[in-house]
This record gives sequence, structure tokens and C-alpha cells, in this order.
Amino acid sequence: MAKGVEKNQAIIDSMALNHTPVFLTSFTTILGFLGLNFSAVPNYHDLGNMTAIGVVVAYLLSVTTLPALVAVLPWKVKPRADHAAKKTDVFTGFVKRRASTIIVVTALGFITSLFVIPKMEAFDEPIKYFSEKMEFRQDTDYTVEHLTGVQTIQLALPATTGSVADPAYLADLDKLKAFIETQPEVVHVSVLSDTMKRLNKSMNGDDQAYYRLPQDQELAAQYLLLYELSLPRGLDLGNSVNLDKSASRISITLANPNTSQLIEITDNVFHWIDGNTQAIGKSVAGSPYLMFAHISKSNISNMLTGTLVTFLMITLSIMVALRSFGYGILGMVTNVLPSVMACGIWAVLVTKADMAVAIATTATIGIIVDFSVHFLSKYSKFRKTQSVEDSIHTTMTMVAPAILGTAVILAAGFSVLMLSQFRLNLVLGALSALTIVMATLAVFLVLPALLVKFDKKSS
Repeated sequence: MAKGVEKNQAIIDSMALNHTPVFLTSFTTILGFLGLNFSAVPNYHDLGNMTAIGVVVAYLLSVTTLPALVAVLPWKVKPRADHAAKKTDVFTGFVKRRASTIIVVTALGFITSLFVIPKMEAFDEPIKYFSEKMEFRQDTDYTVEHLTGVQTIQLALPATTGSVADPAYLADLDKLKAFIETQPEVVHVSVLSDTMKRLNKSMNGDDQAYYRLPQDQELAAQYLLLYELSLPRGLDLGNSVNLDKSASRISITLANPNTSQLIEITDNVFHWIDGNTQAIGKSVAGSPYLMFAHISKSNISNMLTGTLVTFLMITLSIMVALRSFGYGILGMVTNVLPSVMACGIWAVLVTKADMAVAIATTATIGIIVDFSVHFLSKYSKFRKTQSVEDSIHTTMTMVAPAILGTAVILAAGFSVLMLSQFRLNLVLGALSALTIVMATLAVFLVLPALLVKFDKKSS
């Protein structure tokens, strides 16, 4: 309309030019968010599915309600000079002159990112999800610093002889406790062998010399019976041994380990039991914290798979929609670059990857692909009749303001999550905003440079 085209005709022209990329970007965004269903966390399934539904509605409104509103509302646009074309002239000239430099610098950044990303430590710290401004976090930090730990692991240890009163079993428990206390973040170990030592001491006049394990199984069993009978009414030994006295429980209290440390400590304990004990049978561990640690670990692995599947489906969609293998490859390159380089910057600045990093990578793939889709769909249309440089110039004149505006809106929207007092939200917002910024640079610099260098076909 700014060029003097009548409103209804402008609507028709705009729909003809934009419907394919609008549909394709909506479709790829849906694929990106549906990729969150690979997560091990049901909450992220809901996030992905609800957002995908929202994108469907947004697409339908964009191709029906929006044109109808423009047609009905008394909206007038004054014809004006196209200042964007002059700015694009300068930009296109810069890209043409510096295409090789842009590609080399981008390649170096990409390779560096691939080198530093594996150096990130992959773990979560559930307590540190919460800001230090929150009362829960303050109380937890105080507890860890001045009182005891806040995380526990429970181990069920069956006796191979069928009785927890067996001296060999109690001796193995005592050695196991000594090993567990050498592990990082362990602040206390509650074990049956300590109870037996105290009972033996008490039954011998509190003589410190008898603070040791009883060497006779019948004596140990009598101690246990006497101890249980002396407990207040309604209490028994059910918190430390099972009903038939064939297995006991070790309770390990830890300060505030991250998920990797928690899994490592548990694995170390199991390996030590297998290699250093005869009287302890096959053991199992139970803990909400340990459960979450494995969820976090499997979530990162699952999201890598989800990211790869989503990425391949999006790339195939671009190839089919643009009817070009070459443009699909270019779109693939400019969609991989932002995610990899954003994660590379994150690896340098933050040095660790938690659950939100994997989520952000998958969720943003379907968003950042929109930029390259809009660019390539316009470029392929103009390339049929124009040279590479002219096609880039025409495309940039048309899509640059819209892409830049969309990028600013998206980055600002995700940045709002950085105000959250919950770390997962903060990381999701920060990394998503960073990825969108990198995607904007990729479509404005890297994609045109690649076209200048590699699009050699005639108009």
C-alpha cells in the first residue's frame, strides 16, 4: 500500500507472496515444540503441546481474521519513498565484498563452539533452582551450613545368611559405613551396626571397651529383641530392619550434591559392595533426589534425540516446500549455526548444562527456522529472474524489517523469563533469547554470504 497499490489488491498480493512461508514457519514451529514430548518431564510435554496448539490458532488467525480486519477497518497508508532499498544497497555491497570473511569467521566460531560444548558439565542442582531471595532457599542454605544435609539416599541391604544379626553381615555394614563417609557431600550415615555397638556397650556397663560389634549371632539377636521391647509403645525396628530381620537399611544424608554427584556416589557404593563384601546381597537404593537425578540425566539424553529428530523433519519440510535440495541444505546450516554457537557462548560463560539448556535448544529450533524460511522463500522466487546480488537485495528490502522486528519481539518476550526466581525459567529465557539473536545474525550475514559464494546457477 505504501507503493500506491489499492488496499484489497495489496491484501491479495501479500497473501500470495506470504502464505507459503507463513504456513511453513508455522508448521516448523509446531514441529519444534512438539519435540518437547521427547523430554522425560511431563510438564515440558504440556508446554510443547499447548504452544503447538497456540501456533495452529495463530496461523489460522493470520490467514483469515487478520486480512479480514485489514479489509474492513478504515486503514490508510500514505505512499512514501522506500528508504529501506538504499540501506539494503549498502548492506548487499558489504556482504558481497566480505562474503569469504563472514564464512571463515562463522566457521571458526562454529568449530570453537563444537570444541567447548562437550566441556560443559551436565548436571542439575535442584536446591539452586530457587533464587537466594526466596525463603526456602535461605532456610536450606542455613540448614546445610549450620545443621545437616537436606538430601538423603536410602539403601536396602539384604543379608546373604538371612539374618541381620549375623556377625559377618554387621562387620560388612561397618566397613560399608566407613567407605560411604569418604564420599563427597556425605554428612551422616545411619546404619544398624552403630546401633549394635551402642547396645553392646550398654549391656556391659557402658564400658567404652565394649563399643564394638558382638561376635555371637545369638547374642546380637537377643540385643535386637531387647532393644525392640524397650521402645515406646507402638514403635518397632521397622525404620531400620525389615519384618523378618533379613535386611537392614542404611540412610545416607548429604549436604547439597548436584545430580551427577548423587548418581556417582550411589554407583560407587554399589560397586564397593559388589567387590568388598560377602554377607551383603543385591542392594537397591531409593530416594526422591536420586529419582530426580536420573530424570535429569535421561532428560538431557532424550532431548538430544528429540532435537535431532525435530531438526531433520524441519530440514525435510524446507526442502519439500521450496522444491530445492540446495536451499534445504542452506536452511539447515543457518538453523544449526545459531543453536550451536549460542550453546558455545553458554559453555564459555556458564560452563554447565542443566535440564533447561536441552529444552531451550529443542524449543527454539522451530522458532529460528522462521527467519531463513521467509528469506529463502522470497529469494527463490526472485532468483528465477534476477542475479544472486539483485535477489538478495530485493529479498532483504522486503523481509529485513519484518525479521528484525520479529526477532526483537521474540528476544524481548523470552528475556522476560530472566526475571523469574526459578532457575529453569531463567535459563530457558536467557538461552532462547541468545539463540534468537544468533539466528538474526545468521540470516542477515551468513545466509547471504553463502548464497553469494555457492549459488552459481543462472537466473
